[in-house]
Amino acid sequence: MEFSIKQGSPEKLRSACVLVGVFDGGKLSDAAQALDKAAQHYISEIIARGDMTGKPASTLLLHKVPGVASERVLLLGLGKPAELDARQYRDCLRAAMRALQATGANDALLYLAELPVKGRDSAWCISQAVLAAYESAYRFERLKSKAEKNGKALHKIQFGLLSAKPAATLEASLTQAAAIAQGMALAKDLGNLPGNVCTPTYLAEQALSLANT
Repeated sequence: MEFSIKQGSPEKLRSACVLVGVFDGGKLSDAAQALDKAAQHYISEIIARGDMTGKPASTLLLHKVPGVASERVLLLGLGKPAELDARQYRDCLRAAMRALQATGANDALLYLAELPVKGRDSAWCISQAVLAAYESAYRFERLKSKAEKNGKALHKIQFGLLSAKPAATLEASLTQAAAIAQGMALAKDLGNLPGNVCTPTYLAEQALSLANT
């Protein structure tokens, strides 16, 4: 899976799906407000009809939103702003990744880094999103005679920023999170292998391979 950071307004950046947040009571996040303005209040009108309340971890997928360059818009419920802590943010991330995987989109643009998560910064928000993305995409198919093929699987994620933030810090956090996620995936693979495959010798070979990368 590929990850990158992109600065710009969400309605102008093209992607298969752009994700923005909605707080409890239908209050739009800054990125969602930008989309709504470009769409001439198309999103806020949908929210006013009760299709999205902003309940934590709820999602609503919209297609061909007027004035928006992306093919789809995914609204993610975040709950009350004052209650958006680390635990709730992670719960929302898992729901977002499940919804994205179900869309068939090859790539996605996520405006999650600048959300007001209690005691956390943008670097942490990005790192948790990377971990959630890997978690949702993980499949153990090594022992299957014929692995499932999905040409439309999500494989590229961009983290959108409305403001100009120090890119080096965010890129470093992204790279570190991806390395951690790959390590976790390897641990899951080893745990899923039967004992006649995952022998002490096999584990030693894997350790040597990691040391040489």
